[in-house]
Amino acid sequence: MDKRQAISYAVKECSICKAAKELDQFYSHKGRKDGKSKMCIECYKMRRRKYKNDPEKERERSRRYRESHIKERRASSRAYAHKHKKQRAAYNRQYQKENPEKAREKSQLYRKRHPERIKEYGDEYRATNRAVLCERTSKYAKAHPDRMRENTRRRRALKLKAAGSFTDSEFIDLCEQYNWICLCCKEEKPLAADHIVPLSRGGRDSIDNIQPLCKSCNSKKSARIIDYRTQYEKATD
Repeated sequence: MDKRQAISYAVKECSICKAAKELDQFYSHKGRKDGKSKMCIECYKMRRRKYKNDPEKERERSRRYRESHIKERRASSRAYAHKHKKQRAAYNRQYQKENPEKAREKSQLYRKRHPERIKEYGDEYRATNRAVLCERTSKYAKAHPDRMRENTRRRRALKLKAAGSFTDSEFIDLCEQYNWICLCCKEEKPLAADHIVPLSRGGRDSIDNIQPLCKSCNSKKSARIIDYRTQYEKATD
């Protein structure tokens, strides 16, 4: 190795006092390329003494530095995150397993503070991973048809700003109450939840506004207000 090159590796300039010192005059730092901190041990100790003597002053100095170097700090943070993507992902997974409640609170707080970033990230992810998401959704829909129907119904109700809600178990109980027959055609067919007063006409998305109809009768009823429960109860009396 060239002597000048060996000297350049053995000597480093302190970021505080600007003096060139040997590497053993710096504390170790795994995040730095040369494995040593930016400031020498002497400057570090002096900084620690200042902090102990007047911690408020040092906090204020640190705050002013952060505020005046926002762009540089963000760029450095993004560069570090990109370089150590796998390590950070592994650390985040481990942290979420060990601290699920804290991780959930942290995530919710970030979403409240940065809704635009979350939307931008979501749009970008969906645009670049469209095929993967479609395949994942298709597999989930086949494995969980009941949940998909419930999610679709809830999404439609939210879109129409309908009040109330009901679960699949409540609808199953309702079907058992009417012996699993369509209240319109009185036949045993696969049943669907029909809103007596349609959501589009101000009806509630609650179980007291639901009647079990087959798909064909549900389609024929369309957006009309017809309560087949009363007709069924009169016929069975």
